[in-house]
Amino acid sequence: MKTYFLVLAYNEEELLKTAVLNLQKVISQTSLNDYQIIIVNDGSTDNTTRVALNCQNEIDTNIIITTNKKNIGGTKSIQNFLKDYDHGKLIVITGDNDMHVGLIEKLIVNSKINDFVISYYINREVKGYLRAMISYFYNFALCSIFQVYAFYLQGPFVWPIEIVKKFNLNNNGVTFISEVNIKLLKSNLKFKEIAGISNVGSYKSTAISTKNIFKSLYTIIHLINEIYILKKFNKNSIRNLENI
Repeated sequence: MKTYFLVLAYNEEELLKTAVLNLQKVISQTSLNDYQIIIVNDGSTDNTTRVALNCQNEIDTNIIITTNKKNIGGTKSIQNFLKDYDHGKLIVITGDNDMHVGLIEKLIVNSKINDFVISYYINREVKGYLRAMISYFYNFALCSIFQVYAFYLQGPFVWPIEIVKKFNLNNNGVTFISEVNIKLLKSNLKFKEIAGISNVGSYKSTAISTKNIFKSLYTIIHLINEIYILKKFNKNSIRNLENI
């Protein structure tokens, strides 16, 4: 099954090449042969385009580069990808080199024996105290309401494209990843949850805002409708407890 690495880059001229180099290194170390790296230049106004082309010429000539004319954000970029691809597995890589190579390696290795993989950062203090606390309580609320358990529903992931495409994905906000992961956790699949390290934290994050708070509430209402009223997702997935 083919693995797609979607590298999201918005004004990442300084760190994009390092992120792609580290990704390519891990791909080689894990002997992953059937894969595709896609760099999404999300309306950057710096030299991200030039750096992406350098990655294509110097690291992997098979890299695909797509460009958004304006900045649309990570969620919409992922949704655009899902419209164009039907099969395989998806791993999203941030162009700021935030994901430690050890975490990427765990995602790849565990994707080979599980339907999907979710992860959490063990050094969440780099995200900032306020954001970490808000994220913690929101995560706790989601797990309690929908009777699932995960350390962090917003962490790096591996998704089965064919299954995720079947979901009703109208959420274009910051809670999109949480919504998809909850639906996967209620879909009678086999999954693995792993721990990893964040390299740079979220120094450019705009996650905390009134707009995103309302979107978070909307996500909860939407999930209640789909899970408890429409009963589209009614059997919890099985956690893989093997030590890998």
